[in-house]
Amino acid sequence: MNIKEVEGSKPVCMKPYKTNAPERATIKEIVREWRENGIESDTRSPYASPVLLVKKKTGENRLVIDYRRLNSQTIKDKFPLPKIDDLLEQLHDCSFFTTLDLAHGCLQIPLTENAKQKTAFITPDETGQFERMRFGLTNVPEEFQRLMYLALGPLCNLDDILIPAKTWEEMIEKLIEVFERLRSANLTLKLPKCKFGKKEVQYLGFIINKNRIKPGSRKVESISKFPQPKSIHDVRRFLGLTSFSRRFFPNYAIKARYLTQLTKIFKWEKVQKESFETLKRELTIQPILALYNPEAKTEVHTDACADGIAGMLLQLGSDDKWHLVYCLSKKTTETENKYHSSKLELMAIVWTLERLRQFLLGISFTVVTDCQALIYMSAKKSSNPQIARWSLLIQEFNFEIHHRSGVRMSHIAAISRAPVLNSSDTLDSLIENKLEVCLTLSVEDQVLMMQHADDTLKELILILEKDNEDRTTKRRSKRYRIMF
Repeated sequence: MNIKEVEGSKPVCMKPYKTNAPERATIKEIVREWRENGIESDTRSPYASPVLLVKKKTGENRLVIDYRRLNSQTIKDKFPLPKIDDLLEQLHDCSFFTTLDLAHGCLQIPLTENAKQKTAFITPDETGQFERMRFGLTNVPEEFQRLMYLALGPLCNLDDILIPAKTWEEMIEKLIEVFERLRSANLTLKLPKCKFGKKEVQYLGFIINKNRIKPGSRKVESISKFPQPKSIHDVRRFLGLTSFSRRFFPNYAIKARYLTQLTKIFKWEKVQKESFETLKRELTIQPILALYNPEAKTEVHTDACADGIAGMLLQLGSDDKWHLVYCLSKKTTETENKYHSSKLELMAIVWTLERLRQFLLGISFTVVTDCQALIYMSAKKSSNPQIARWSLLIQEFNFEIHHRSGVRMSHIAAISRAPVLNSSDTLDSLIENKLEVCLTLSVEDQVLMMQHADDTLKELILILEKDNEDRTTKRRSKRYRIMF
């Protein structure tokens, strides 16, 4: 791994942080162990980042290097980090699972001579530099994931490796292949943390078995033991912890509503206490989701109101029953909550399909919602530029839309009837991220593109492109003469 800095950057050279005598002795002992194990070496580098001690949960001390100054002037690397949904969607119909954990993770990756000097640190007694990559440097996750992807492919998240298989024979074949690849990449495993050929494993905070997924036991325990919040910071911590599992709860939004209100002004009352206790109680029951199956019959249920929009992904199981695979929701912005109800229903469809895109591309599925949404889009997409952009987003999907009465949609309506943690995930932002071609056009080109997409304006453009004598009054309508 190399460390490239922004042009004109100066070496980071800082004084050591103040420590007391016991801390100083601890730091010296940790550095001595690093040096004996070849992790760091003596240095005369012009760089010097300070160190500080951090207590682990076990009470042990961890020595951390403060690389904030160095990171601020480091050129950021670009490599996609895996998303949990992309990993989980590949596990359908697998009966056996193996999880592998690399020993000392990033310390297995050497640094270039240039990078070694830039990792130099300073303590109250000495200086040193690292010989191998170390967490805390800004590009370590991307560099590590690049190595893991080249070595093993997509089923790994940094140093956590998951190997699924449908049969025991397939598991043995995959393990042999993985071990050969790890040997070729000179990577070693931490055997006590590896689990082989299990029917149920914990991975990235989830418990996974055949066709089912639920929150991990550590997450559940953390939620059940969380103390009553006493400040806005405590509320945000609790919501951050519980929102990890909100994909499991169709009614998470309404149950977290009163706590969400406390993220601006803290005023603990009876309704907040009831909401807190309800979330703790129900989130510790460990609800179960079905694993995504690309071959199963699929439905997407959506709903919207002024407060929020919501969606659910359901699939028909082998037991001929519908199972929840994913649920999501968001509160509307100040602008969106003024939309007409039909426009909100349409927005719910577009937003949900885009958020579930990795599951829905390439398959046929049914959207179950208020049919007025599709009627609204058909009527408005040629005259309303915003609706036209929305219609572009869903053209890549292959779906039918079915109407279902509101009484039969209460399961999804509960999610949309209350705001969730943020409303910044708007359709405009999705369009900006997806339709990148618009960003490469000038304002004039964008206007021309939209004009040619409009039937009325396109007809006018064709008339104006002709010579004057060919623009006969017979071909001009009264509407066009007024505009000219």
